Amino acid sequence: MGLYYMRVMGILPFVSTEQYLDPAWQAPEAFPTTKLADPELIDWNRIGQLLLGFFHFYTQHWNHEEHVVCLRLHCRVTKAMKGWQAAPIAVEDPIEPHLNTCRAISYKKWDKIQHTMTDAITLFQQGQVIFQRQQTT
Repeated sequence: MGLYYMRVMGILPFVSTEQYLDPAWQAPEAFPTTKLADPELIDWNRIGQLLLGFFHFYTQHWNHEEHVVCLRLHCRVTKAMKGWQAAPIAVEDPIEPHLNTCRAISYKKWDKIQHTMTDAITLFQQGQVIFQRQQTT
């Protein structure tokens, strides 16, 4: 879901699984292939913005009743297209596209996940510290 969000927001480029699994495929220069930077160099504000955006996207903009999170295709995929209307959230496995990786999430669990993300948005907006970096010794 995080990768899909970053692709929709234009942070990550679209790469089809067929392309990626091809041994001759080379990542474009814009494709982030570097390892995590030194923690002191990480832009924690940007990480916070991305996390807040992720929560907003999946609680306020994503139509989980109709759409499927799909990294494999560069188009909107619906639950009706996949036959997954009974699932509260649908995330297609990019390697085995017939599988909904969230098939075990019940409506009750999905509601709890959405409420937790909404609570996190409220805490962010109030300026409360949600995570604290541990000091290294």
